[in-house]
Amino acid sequence: MSWPRRSTAASWRVGMGSAHPPRLVRLEYTHPEATSTVVFAGKGITFDSGGLSLKPPKAMETMKADMSGAAAVLGALQAIAALGPVVNVVGYLPLAENMPAAGPSGRPTSSPSTAARPWRC
Repeated sequence: MSWPRRSTAASWRVGMGSAHPPRLVRLEYTHPEATSTVVFAGKGITFDSGGLSLKPPKAMETMKADMSGAAAVLGALQAIAALGPVVNVVGYLPLAENMPAAGPSGRPTSSPSTAARPWRC
């Protein structure tokens, strides 16, 4: 889905520094007999390094929790699909990585031993 930049400018800007572009995911559950619609939205910042010079390294380790809103919406949609209620449900997950794109960046939680190994299938 194309990103509606004007209405979600802050999320778009957060992801602009990453090598991975931000995404807006739209999930939908529809019931043929539904007469109403419920909408959920949850922020998914997969790694928030914003303010690198302001945060001590230990505080940055918990920034991955900024994805919990999107994770909750995804979990809710999975449960709703399994339960089959008579309601339409739409979920929006604005996803972005708040990480500088000046080359492949490491994260405070990255392990140097696993980062040095080549990818294997």
